[in-house]
Amino acid sequence: MYDPNKDHYPPNQKAITMPELIGMIRRKLRDFPELNRLTEGYESKDEDIEQAIRLAFSYANNTPPLILQQFTYVMPLPLHLLLDLVIVEIIQSLVMFHIRNGLTANDGNLTFTTDKSEKWLMYLNLLKNDVQARFTNYKISRNMEEGMGGSVSSEYAILAGSLILNL
Repeated sequence: MYDPNKDHYPPNQKAITMPELIGMIRRKLRDFPELNRLTEGYESKDEDIEQAIRLAFSYANNTPPLILQQFTYVMPLPLHLLLDLVIVEIIQSLVMFHIRNGLTANDGNLTFTTDKSEKWLMYLNLLKNDVQARFTNYKISRNMEEGMGGSVSSEYAILAGSLILNL
């Protein structure tokens, strides 16, 4: 567990709490009660977002190319990649929800549908391909740096920095 009196951060890292991370994810998803008129609340519960965070770390640690140091809450991914990986996990869950709960009704010449799964799936595929490409480039860059003893510079180190979660 993190102890602020003992642990020291590299200069470009900042500790954030789980509620702060969940808030960042909600902001990026625009998941606010006032914007969700039909659901009258949040679209994703905090527990669902925490599960997506755990799944994102699992994905990060088990997707080739494997790196020497595992991503954890104490030594995680750059913030932008973590947010995007979590959002991919959340949207995958929402796609399953929309597929299961889609409804189509016909009345004469009028057709009404609540099924938005095709739109969600198109967006998920677009986002997933983009995130996977950026994530793979990041892991290759990390492998190169670690293989050279950390002496090879990378644009990813400058662009993102990292964060440390204070749980």
